[in-house]
Amino acid sequence: MALALAIVAVLILSIDKTQNGQLREVFGTRGIRLCIIAALALTLLQVSLGTQVRESIDVISAFYGGLHREFWMTKLPFVFSVHRSLSWSILGINVWMGILLNKAYKKSLRALRLHKILMGFLALEVLIGVLMAYLSIPAALQPLHLWLATFIFSIQLRLLLLSL
Repeated sequence: MALALAIVAVLILSIDKTQNGQLREVFGTRGIRLCIIAALALTLLQVSLGTQVRESIDVISAFYGGLHREFWMTKLPFVFSVHRSLSWSILGINVWMGILLNKAYKKSLRALRLHKILMGFLALEVLIGVLMAYLSIPAALQPLHLWLATFIFSIQLRLLLLSL
């Protein structure tokens, strides 16, 4: 998953480089950049933990022969609890980012728009995570959960580039 996100980052950096700064809007200060970097770091940590949860689910699934999904959640290791709890920190820091953007940087409409999209994806991501936990990890939701995490990372990286 880390390699997939690295490829996404290279693509975003390539697009940014080909734009020659045309899409830059001066809104970044050290505070907002630190907030975005912290959000990116937490997101990468969350993806790493999520990958470990997924590996655990694969082991549990193999143990039960793919059956009895209702027991899988009870067999997950502590990393699942950390993954679940860290989502609140990620949500919090991204809300804080929005407060900073709305409060001090109203001149950056692109950043505000991107942040609104980011918050929509975060809300969906949390909702899908909760649904996965309470509905015995439906297989259809697993790739959607990963897909949204990739979009969240991508938007955070784009916000960082806009703030430079």
